[in-house]
Amino acid sequence: EMIVASIPKPDVIIGSFGPAASLWAARYLASFYNVPWVADFRDLGALHWKGRGKLSREIDLLIENRLLASASGLMTVGDVLANALEKKYKKRCCKVYNGWVRNSSQESPVENKEGEKYIYYAGRIYLHRMNSFFLLLDALKDAQTIHLKIRSLGPKLMEEKLLEYAQSIGLEKRLELLEPTDQLTVQKEAEMATMNLVVEDLNTSDPYSAGTLTGKFLQLLAFTPPVLSITRTDSEMSGILKETNKGKVCSGLKQVIEFISACL
Repeated sequence: EMIVASIPKPDVIIGSFGPAASLWAARYLASFYNVPWVADFRDLGALHWKGRGKLSREIDLLIENRLLASASGLMTVGDVLANALEKKYKKRCCKVYNGWVRNSSQESPVENKEGEKYIYYAGRIYLHRMNSFFLLLDALKDAQTIHLKIRSLGPKLMEEKLLEYAQSIGLEKRLELLEPTDQLTVQKEAEMATMNLVVEDLNTSDPYSAGTLTGKFLQLLAFTPPVLSITRTDSEMSGILKETNKGKVCSGLKQVIEFISACL
């Protein structure tokens, strides 16, 4: 009733997943207004399979198939997920990249007056990304003039695992773990970095993780430093980095060492 009272009749409705309730609400409102609706997947819903039982996933797929039956079309973040959704639900799926809010600090590049050379990562440390972090730390043994600066959102357990690994290979002094801070500071630190880091899963067993394109990754493309992306070889990030000439996807130790050397 509040929605009906506050807006004119829409021409089309977009429901954005997640949560799934957004899609159900969009379907309901489309029926109420008698207009088409589009299902937008920023992350996979029922098709997401990691750590899930087969029965629960199959039930979710049946429910999602019923939900999307009335949708006029689908949208998602990239080609890999678009192809997967089209194949499963037999509906056209368009690619719409994640966006970001441009801050005024990005309009004029920030200079690193101290000449500090560092690889920069800001965000949460997830378990499935740990092997990519370990690979980078191994590469830093070869690149003596640069260190890794992480503006961490936790969790503490993952931070401890990173520190333990760095200590085990004698690199604890070149791993800098910093407390969370405001977005403006993060943007300035990212602009002053020698390169910005993106890490994702190296494992290729998940058929859909090749299509992981976060808003953070796309935001980094607009910054001055190059982007080092450590992830699976077939990642969709590779094509975007080549097209924009902003960096490279690296999946092995030699590739990471060569990219760091080229940036330095």
